[in-house]
Amino acid sequence: MQLSINNLLSWHNEGKQPRIDRVLYINLRINLICTIDIADPKALPQAHPYTDIESSLRNINASIVIAHL
Repeated sequence: MQLSINNLLSWHNEGKQPRIDRVLYINLRINLICTIDIADPKALPQAHPYTDIESSLRNINASIVIAHL
């Protein structure tokens, strides 16, 4: 499944409650995705390489919770 803006990503952490991030921005040309932790009211957007997020999804370290809003 292709990532889209507003997707929610659940990060699986053994023994901990999953962290949920919202996708804010995607730019495949420069391999960039920006997310924000939706549970933390003081969270700031975080930049990640798009390929790292794709790899985490393939390796089941993360999953898409909501495809579109």
